[in-house]
Amino acid sequence: MAYYFKQSLDGIHEAKKEGWRIFNNPFVPVREKLLALKIIMQADETRFKLLSEAVSTGNERFARRVSQIENR
Repeated sequence: MAYYFKQSLDGIHEAKKEGWRIFNNPFVPVREKLLALKIIMQADETRFKLLSEAVSTGNERFARRVSQIENR
């Protein structure tokens, strides 16, 4: 289960990375940059929600394990 949770977090990280790449590109129109910022914000909200749910369900050991995997 921790492996799949980590994969979800990795996917969220990749979405944020792509969002920042789009935002920092000087040739991208402002409208596209705003959409990229929206993706970045949603990714952060989703990540926080996933981690909060892991802790709030009383599964702190699981949350610590995911954090250890994430920090590798």
